Amino acid sequence: MWFDGKRASEITPEEVQDLVTRKTAEGGTLDFKQESFQPSSGSKKDGKKEFLSDVVSFANADGGYMLIGVQEHGHCAFGFNHIPNATEEANRLTDLCLQHIRPRIRDLEILPKRIESEGVDIIVVRIPESSGRPHMVTLNDGTLFCRRYQDRKRTMSIEELQEAFRSQSLAYNLGMTNDLCRKIDDLLAVERTKRLAQMKATDSIGDAANANEIRKIMKLRFREDVGEKPYFRITCTPMETSSMNLNDFRSEIDKLLGRPPQTREGGWTIWRPCEVKYESDSWHAPGLGGRNIILLRTGHLEYWQPCNDNTFQWGKLNSYDPTPELFPFAVCELPVNFTRLAREIYDVAKTDSQLIFCMEYVNITGFVLRPGVPNSRLYMMPSSWVETKPYGHKDVTTNDHTVPADFDPDPVAFALVEEVYTQFGIPRKYIPCFDKQRHFDINVNSAED
Repeated sequence: MWFDGKRASEITPEEVQDLVTRKTAEGGTLDFKQESFQPSSGSKKDGKKEFLSDVVSFANADGGYMLIGVQEHGHCAFGFNHIPNATEEANRLTDLCLQHIRPRIRDLEILPKRIESEGVDIIVVRIPESSGRPHMVTLNDGTLFCRRYQDRKRTMSIEELQEAFRSQSLAYNLGMTNDLCRKIDDLLAVERTKRLAQMKATDSIGDAANANEIRKIMKLRFREDVGEKPYFRITCTPMETSSMNLNDFRSEIDKLLGRPPQTREGGWTIWRPCEVKYESDSWHAPGLGGRNIILLRTGHLEYWQPCNDNTFQWGKLNSYDPTPELFPFAVCELPVNFTRLAREIYDVAKTDSQLIFCMEYVNITGFVLRPGVPNSRLYMMPSSWVETKPYGHKDVTTNDHTVPADFDPDPVAFALVEEVYTQFGIPRKYIPCFDKQRHFDINVNSAED
């Protein structure tokens, strides 16, 4: 650690001066701040929260030093900035920590220091590596857990919090009793729920701590994009997103997205995109008529397209019946193409993470899904004869389906399709295009044949 781990009172002005002279770079245990943290006064950043979260992020990592009054450029020290009334300011910051950090950080030091050679006062904050972590900021009726990573801080993930709590318990020889485990899990569940509820479509994917947070942000973005239009969407997300970096396989991914695998020529499949765009650690492959393939560096994959197009409204253009429909071949075949594409992508990435599949139709109130194969006698019967009713809710959303990395694509697709038929009140025996082994076959009339 910098300064050989000295206490703040033991650090000499010459040692601080040397950091500036050598244009020392910030890092995991060193941070420079040109000015002190002031209370929020209409600005976007809350000074109190910013300072407290910085201190906590060090304590929840390896400890370190924060030098307030040192200018930085490109994350490197290059000069000094005088802190007026440094002694009073150091006392104010100390009081903030005592009031708003729980548990309190033992041996935390916030001291003024005079740099005589420059004629300036700065503040040295020494945050020790804490045995009491995880520490949290309690401010404005909210809580915040942060941890320092290299030269920046990030909100701690649920998994990191869980490990920190359990490590702390073991350190005090409390033992991991079932009661203690439940208390920890309850606290983490509250934090997880709170974070998800507060997420917005504009949040950065880079700040998402786990698969569920990525899925929430992407779903909010999708809903914002499509508004009240009828749309189909299917997604797959690796549970271990932090262990995946698809940027390492960019050329292979570009080819897969440019020509997605298809079940059959001319089928109801994911159409070839107009182009494959890569930017900001993600791929976007737009197709005709509002079709989209999106793939994040972390492995999250999704496909969506409107339900009011020829794919889902096949045969309705020249029909006298204005009732909007979900065409069975599209309902059954598109998920198969998606799961096959997902399998090829994750094979390229050589992931061993479990995967979460989910599918939804949004804004489809009044839509009809008819049982059986198109052109069959059952399918052609009037809706009243087969008790086919317009869908009475706004959306159809399947449950999450968690599968291993070496999953069989077609049965996964069938499980998603079956949930859609179930929500329309149609029994399994009327689902076409899947054989008894749940593999796609356009010539099969029923999954139970």
